[in-house]
Amino acid sequence: MFTGVESLEDMKRQLKVQMEEYAEMMAQNQVRDDLLKALVEEIEEWTADEAQISEEIRITLDGFIQQLQQQGMDYSNWLKLTGRTQEKVQEELRPQAEATLKARLALEEICVLENITVTDAEIDKAYAEVSQRYGLSVEQLKATFGAGNDEKLRKDVLLKKAIAVLEANAEITEG
Repeated sequence: MFTGVESLEDMKRQLKVQMEEYAEMMAQNQVRDDLLKALVEEIEEWTADEAQISEEIRITLDGFIQQLQQQGMDYSNWLKLTGRTQEKVQEELRPQAEATLKARLALEEICVLENITVTDAEIDKAYAEVSQRYGLSVEQLKATFGAGNDEKLRKDVLLKKAIAVLEANAEITEG
């Protein structure tokens, strides 16, 4: 956490920098979340078939199950503890899944309208960033996540670029 610390003052300076960086990251995330929420609210008509919504619910549920497992809890035990059924959880996740799907479809449309593409160099850079985060080589990362990960990573980079376009063109007001 603290590298090159030789005194209490060094540690305090590093901690202050880390706290400022964290606060900036949280503020940026809040702006991004607010922009996506506003984008979704502006979409009056949208078409998504039940299969797309079901898939988004599954993805959301898979993420939730992973979070539970990281906390040392089994999903079936969580269901018992909370008195929920699989169907009830899916019903509760539906509004979130629909909003996520709306946002993704809108961002994909921005990509089309703005001719946003992703280069192989950007994919390589994304692999390098993810592999560094997990402490794996790019080869280990690719082996761990499988062959289909290239397309998922390409889509993630593409959507991040669409969000950047949205942020660059948004009129942000405080309040």
